[in-house]
Amino acid sequence: MLKFSSVISVPQKTLAPDVFDKDGFLHPEIQTAIEERIIKVVPAEHIKALYILGSITGYKWEDSSDIDVSVYVFPFDPTKDKTKATKEINGFPVKPYSRPLSFFLME
Repeated sequence: MLKFSSVISVPQKTLAPDVFDKDGFLHPEIQTAIEERIIKVVPAEHIKALYILGSITGYKWEDSSDIDVSVYVFPFDPTKDKTKATKEINGFPVKPYSRPLSFFLME
């Protein structure tokens, strides 16, 4: 039986046009959605940095690519489970676009 560990994406000619404008900047609607969602689970004053990462940031994105957001938090409440903290905001698409957001909390 053949097994494959990954799929190689064909490079696109542009950045994902529903995520980035022609100059490579994040669409304001997506930035706003990121900010509005993360402050539901992390106080704004504890957010030290937000980074978008993954295939969506380059030319190997696909129609099914999500928007991965790494959130650096300090201080982080040690009584909170990081996965549970983001469960209520992960996986929902940014309107009017269809790409879901996936948040990852880091200390």
